[in-house]
Amino acid sequence: MLAAPFVYNDPGVAVTLGEYAIDTLPRALGVAGVGVLWLFVAANLIDLLAAAGAYLTGAFLAPGDESRRV
Repeated sequence: MLAAPFVYNDPGVAVTLGEYAIDTLPRALGVAGVGVLWLFVAANLIDLLAAAGAYLTGAFLAPGDESRRV
């Protein structure tokens, strides 16, 4: 998605998003913008999963601490 503005007009590359062809610069920039937004969403989801994993690891490895009970 992020490379769409660089390859949308390349004759050897067909950029499609579902049934829509990305064949103009405004469409390619729009797709790249969506790609940047998706990058931030994915990074935050990974951060959330890592925090949940850290919490569960601490809860499972601290058997005497009743305040962090799962």
